[in-house]
Amino acid sequence: MKDKLIHLLIMTATLIKTSLSRQKDLQQIIDSMLLAFSADPFFRWIYPDEEQYLTSFSGFVQLLINERLDINCTKDGEGAAFWLPPEQELDLDAFSAYMQKTVSPQDLDKVAAVFAEMMQAHPQVPHRFLALLGVTTSKQGKGYGSSLIEPTLAECDRTQQIIHLETCNPRSAAFYERHGFERQKEIQIADCPVIYPLVRYPKN
Repeated sequence: MKDKLIHLLIMTATLIKTSLSRQKDLQQIIDSMLLAFSADPFFRWIYPDEEQYLTSFSGFVQLLINERLDINCTKDGEGAAFWLPPEQELDLDAFSAYMQKTVSPQDLDKVAAVFAEMMQAHPQVPHRFLALLGVTTSKQGKGYGSSLIEPTLAECDRTQQIIHLETCNPRSAAFYERHGFERQKEIQIADCPVIYPLVRYPKN
């Protein structure tokens, strides 16, 4: 237990908790997420064209930067985690409108079907949702991902909160499993890459 606490203190020291009030902070987070997800199977399935991805994914991240979500980011701005608390809900109407505006018309129905299935996979009890976790490519494998989630994992253990997330990246799924998450039933619709919903139950 002592070693775990020391580890958490070290990792937490790399973090800032921010309201992202400055425009410079906002843009740095958006730019970092663009790099972090540039090869993500799911978002590149939604936005396969390079220009479409660059122009549309930044707006998707911007939708997540609002008063409903808690955002952890590294001090250098090259990694961020977007958390939705149990008492909050995503603005699904805003996301639906944005997808209708940015997704190719021939793909819109299947993208909407996938998002609907993902929502159905959420636990039917109050839970914290990790909406997005990204680290720029040059910083991956250096402990950034762990530093961004471990303080919240510890808080959820203390408050007995369930956490839910989804990923299409098998490497990311393995990362979350090392942090106590459990894979749920996989999701795949049409030619969408396999989606792995994961749930983490509080640890004693």
